Formats: sequence, C-alpha cells, structure tokens
Amino acid sequence: MGRQWLQAKREVANLKKGQVVGKLVKEIMVAAKLGGADPAGNARLAAAVEKARRASVTRDVIERAIKKGAGVGADKLVLDQVTF
Repeated sequence: MGRQWLQAKREVANLKKGQVVGKLVKEIMVAAKLGGADPAGNARLAAAVEKARRASVTRDVIERAIKKGAGVGADKLVLDQVTF
C-alpha cells in the first residue's frame, strides 16, 4: 500500500500526453484538409508533423490523421464554416 502515488502520477502523465496528442492530431487534420496530404508541398502540414514527431506521436497516428484530413479512405474530415 505504498505505491499508489506512482500509479496516480502515471495516470496524470498519460492524461497530459493524450491531450497533447489529440491537439496535434487535430492540427494535422486541419492542415491536410486546407493544403493537401503531401508534407513536401504543404508547409503547414510539414510543421505540424514535425511538431508531432517531437512530441513522440506514433507514425501510424500521424498517417491516419493525414488520411482523415485529406479525405482519403473511409474516414473523412468534414469542416463547415458557419457564420452567425
């Protein structure tokens, strides 16, 4: 009964990492939607992918986010701009 603090610390760290990964994935999806799926031709996407790699986001997650943002495959990102 002396190591509950360790589990709590790990849970907090995992929660923070999950929030960071989610934010970066959304950024990648929006960049792919606006400028295309090729990081060589899309500077915003290249910067977002580099930032995600520095935050140790897995390659699979990055590729899935690019495909979803570009509209390739079954998952597609639908963004609608609404002005009230």
